[in-house]
Amino acid sequence: LDQCERVGDAQWDKAAREILSHIRQRSLEWSPEQRHLPIVLYSLHQIRKALARYETAMKDIESDEIASTLTTRIEKLKKDLETLSQRCENCPAEKKAITQLALDVAALAKRNEALEFDVWRAQMAHETDDDFVAYPLDAYEKTFPAKKLDDRQIKDVELALAGDERESFQIYLASLRGELNNVKVSFSPLTSGWLWFGDEIPATAFSYRIVNYLKMLGAQEGENPKLTEDPGTMFPREYYPDPLYPGKPFNLPVDKQKTLWVDFHCPRNTPPGEYEGDMTITAGDTEIDIPIKVTVYG
Repeated sequence: LDQCERVGDAQWDKAAREILSHIRQRSLEWSPEQRHLPIVLYSLHQIRKALARYETAMKDIESDEIASTLTTRIEKLKKDLETLSQRCENCPAEKKAITQLALDVAALAKRNEALEFDVWRAQMAHETDDDFVAYPLDAYEKTFPAKKLDDRQIKDVELALAGDERESFQIYLASLRGELNNVKVSFSPLTSGWLWFGDEIPATAFSYRIVNYLKMLGAQEGENPKLTEDPGTMFPREYYPDPLYPGKPFNLPVDKQKTLWVDFHCPRNTPPGEYEGDMTITAGDTEIDIPIKVTVYG
C-alpha cells in the first residue's frame, strides 16, 4: 500500500485484495461493504510503524515524569492496536461490523496522532532550551490541531513578486514546555543594499492572522466526501482549517499547535532587488527570529 500513487486507485484495490486474502487465509469476493477495510488495514499498519518510532524516541527524553506518562500511553495504544488487529482478522463481511471497526480504528488513529505530537514535543524540548518552536510553511500546506510536522530543515521564508503584488506564507508554532500566554508577533522593515544607501520596504507591508478550524459535520461518519483522503490518518478529519482570526497577541496551548497566516503586500514602485528582514515571535523567555528574503522584480 505504501507504493500506491494515491488512495483508492487500481493499484491500491489490488494490494488491498491481496492483503485481505492473506489475512483471512481465503479468497474474498470484493463488495461495497468492504470499502473501509483497506483504510483500516493501512491505518493499523501506520500506527504499528509509529509505535516502533516511539521506542527509539523515548531514549532521548530526559524528564522521568514525561517519559513515564508517555510510556503509559504507548503501552495502552499498543494493547488497543492488537485488539483491533484481532477484530480486523475476524471481522464478518457485514456493513455494520466493518463500519464500526472503521470508526474504532479512526479513534485509535486520532489518539496516535496526539501521542505522536507529544512525543515529538518532548524530543524537541530535549534538543533546545526554547519554550516553543516555529517553522515556515507555504500557503498551500494544511495543518491540523494536534498534528506534528514532518522533519523540517527550512528555517527562513523566501518570496518573489513584483510591485503591488501579494504573497502569503504560514508559520507553525508548538509549545514545548507548557501553555504560553500573550504570544506576540512583529516584523522588521525589509532592506536592500548597505545601510542608508539601500532601499527599504516598511514593516507595515506585513500583516498576520491566526488559522482556526471548523468542525465538519458528519466527518466521523464519512459523510463529507471532501475529507476522505487525508494523507495523515486516511480517515475524515473532524476539524479542518478554514477561518482566519484577526492577528493580535494570543495564547499557545500545550496540547495543540497554532498556525499563523502571513500576508505580504509589495508596495507599488518598489525598486527591484533582494530585500531581507525578520519576523519575530516572542513568548515566555523565548524570542525567535525567522529570516525573510524577498526578491522584487520591479
